[in-house]
Amino acid sequence: MTNITELEALAILAATPGIGAVKIRYLLNYFGTACNAVHTNSTEIAKLPGLERIASHWNSWQTNLSWKKDLDLAARYGTTLVPYNSPHYPKRLLELSDYPILLYVQGEIKPQDQRSIAIVGTRNASIYGNEMAEMIARDLAAAGFTIVSGLARGVDTAAHNGALEKGAH
Repeated sequence: MTNITELEALAILAATPGIGAVKIRYLLNYFGTACNAVHTNSTEIAKLPGLERIASHWNSWQTNLSWKKDLDLAARYGTTLVPYNSPHYPKRLLELSDYPILLYVQGEIKPQDQRSIAIVGTRNASIYGNEMAEMIARDLAAAGFTIVSGLARGVDTAAHNGALEKGAH
């Protein structure tokens, strides 16, 4: 059995194709911890409702180290990983039915960030879509909102570019 931390196990679950936040929380409730979940064999996973399709590649995290590369990249850029059960995790985010299990935070979360808004969208946005995301984020940042996203290419990047143009850094 590979030795991993609970945070690494959460990163593995977050990077597993075919499951999202709701199924990850189901696994956490069922197995008790992320470590227990990732160390479960594929036969056991196949028995769980809604997880049958991912069972065949369940333990691929041991050879496909993309999750480890994500963690290494986060460390290289000084990104903090904040799991859902951390006291630093934004409490209002936990009110969502599909809150992210793991946040990648660049910088720090401050009290004024309570007034925040997420701008997310497609990676393949039209020019107009990207321009609108940038303009909306710029205006919201100028009004004192913190802009948050998944940092994906496309709309997310456009929103952050707009926010950095007018918002506090």
